[in-house]
Amino acid sequence: MDFIGNIKELAEKALSQKDLLDTEEATKNALIMPFIQELGYNVFDPQEVRPEYTADIGTKKGEKVDYAIFRDDSPAILLECKALGVALDSSHRNQLFRYFSAIAKVRFGVLTNGLMYQFYTDLDHKNRMDEKPFLEFNLSNIQEPLVEELQKFTKANFNADTIISRAEDLKYTREIKHLLAEEYNAPTKEFVRFCMDRVEGGSKTKKRVEQFTGFAKRAFREFVYEHSAPADTAESNNELVASDSSTPPVSDKWEWQPLSEFSPQPSDPKPTKILFPDNSQVPLKTSKAILVEVVRWLINKNKLNVSHCPFKVGDSKRTKRYLISTDPKHSDGEPFTAPEKIEFLYTETHANSSMIIKYARRIIEHVGQDQNPAQFKVR
Repeated sequence: MDFIGNIKELAEKALSQKDLLDTEEATKNALIMPFIQELGYNVFDPQEVRPEYTADIGTKKGEKVDYAIFRDDSPAILLECKALGVALDSSHRNQLFRYFSAIAKVRFGVLTNGLMYQFYTDLDHKNRMDEKPFLEFNLSNIQEPLVEELQKFTKANFNADTIISRAEDLKYTREIKHLLAEEYNAPTKEFVRFCMDRVEGGSKTKKRVEQFTGFAKRAFREFVYEHSAPADTAESNNELVASDSSTPPVSDKWEWQPLSEFSPQPSDPKPTKILFPDNSQVPLKTSKAILVEVVRWLINKNKLNVSHCPFKVGDSKRTKRYLISTDPKHSDGEPFTAPEKIEFLYTETHANSSMIIKYARRIIEHVGQDQNPAQFKVR
């Protein structure tokens, strides 16, 4: 079996054993040590992998990082581990930060709960771990392009300089995308004034800046849509028009509506697209696709995982029906009526259109963290 096959097999093992791995030690034995093995390092050879590696900081003694992977007799990668289901946060990152700073030759730090692996380095300041990871690898949502990045850490392929060079690309590309997303959602005054300088010049009165803010927001959204929609979809739906045409797109007859306010009437056209908080969008063929695509997006963004399951359709203690679970069965043992497998979870989609929308809102509110239904839009 090839590398990606082995990683996927490990992911399936993690999901099947999630209820048994409720401690850090169990997670390390069942998931993290096998992960290190898949990278090609012998976890039973102290010349390659040392558990509980000393990382004393100044006068503070007894500090130990969970694992240190050695290259050429020096620690090259540190791994700080947490139990499966623990959400990795800044307190955990700060712990790894201390260990990273204490060991001068180390170049990479990994924070993990057995499913999510966050890779850090020292791009900003030498021997000082960056605040943000340059790579996040999620076993519960394996993306093949990221497998290629992960392979660079294997024993056979490891080259610190190559990884550092690539890390810079990954980190800053992601940061720029984040900035663009912010401008897309709410153009800053600086961006609006930049556009005004390039487009018309002249005075920038408060009223004119407000007008241009609307122009910039609409232009940004149309540009992204026009450059992301497949050509055949655009032509078939007549949603794109020539840049010199003053005729609005047909889709403007029904603008994006927040999912929190979406309440279609029987005579309304069916929604054909859903827009997510990161500005990505996907087509909708059926009403149930709203729920399916919301769940898929939350999984892909690591906002929905096995720790949230099973998730009921309502808050009542008497409710026996699950909306999302790792097994397509309700609490009374009855199978899902219309199960939809999305990545590693099953979603019950047996409901009418209004309930589908209600369920989508419910799951967003429950696991969306900083998201809310108003940031998800349909049209």
